Amino acid sequence: MRYFFIWMLLCPLAWANGLRQDWNTIHVCHLEWGNSTGKQLFRKGFYLHSAEEILRNAGYQVETHVLPWRRCLGNIRDESMDMLAMAWLTADNSQGMLVPPPVLSGYIAKNYLITTNISIFDSTPDAIDGLKFGGPALHSLPHSIQQDYVPRFQQPLQQLSMTQSFKMLLKKRIDLIYSPLAPFLEFYQAIPVQQRIEYKVLQPHFKGLAVAPLLKQNHSRPSRQKALINAYNYSYIEMCNDGRLHQLLAEHTAKDGLLSQINNSNLPDLLTHCTLLLQQPESFNNNPVKTLLEKSGHH
Repeated sequence: MRYFFIWMLLCPLAWANGLRQDWNTIHVCHLEWGNSTGKQLFRKGFYLHSAEEILRNAGYQVETHVLPWRRCLGNIRDESMDMLAMAWLTADNSQGMLVPPPVLSGYIAKNYLITTNISIFDSTPDAIDGLKFGGPALHSLPHSIQQDYVPRFQQPLQQLSMTQSFKMLLKKRIDLIYSPLAPFLEFYQAIPVQQRIEYKVLQPHFKGLAVAPLLKQNHSRPSRQKALINAYNYSYIEMCNDGRLHQLLAEHTAKDGLLSQINNSNLPDLLTHCTLLLQQPESFNNNPVKTLLEKSGHH
């Protein structure tokens, strides 16, 4: 038993110090996030499943992992993981990361502020001043929340999973969360009636953000990283052109209740740049992220 505990302590250090042995396997991670990612979802959800299929189509062995947000992001940076399946393109998330244009999805996250303080009249910074906020990771939130809202929160909690934030909100240990609406409603309807309390859903006074997979920029194995990105991009374009990416989206919309433009025409296209590629193939040739966002209507 003693040696087992020593091994448990040394194993993460070995990975972090470049002693990783399975370089032939691509490891992809993402946090649990509503009907998009989770161990209980079909093939762990759309983001991980689509990344897995794109990489397998490119000829790689793939393992996918549902991890806490900071651990997933940290594992990309220490090279024990290879790709973060999907992330908001905030300054913190993108620091030291690669976001090749063909990999970019262009989806603008649709989330809400949910509170049990029903006396709040709107979602302006003044209205939420002094409230207790909880969520997975404050540093990964959209810049407008970090700049205008976070300084107003009282003792913000940032290490909560989505399920933990729901529980704490309904027990009034926190006042406010930033979340997709569907998983909150699903959680709320599953709890006993006597535990349900009133809540209010507020439309945020800020725009969402484009999201994209992230890969480490200055990798210790640059040739491997370059080959991975090129193979991923080629496979992404191939699976976009032959309809397999849209087929995956339809599959998860049906099996997981994933919110997408398939079941709600008012939602942004989860495959924005795949759709754009089909309409304007030249748009993926050496265009910066900003240009792609403008062309797809997200700016």
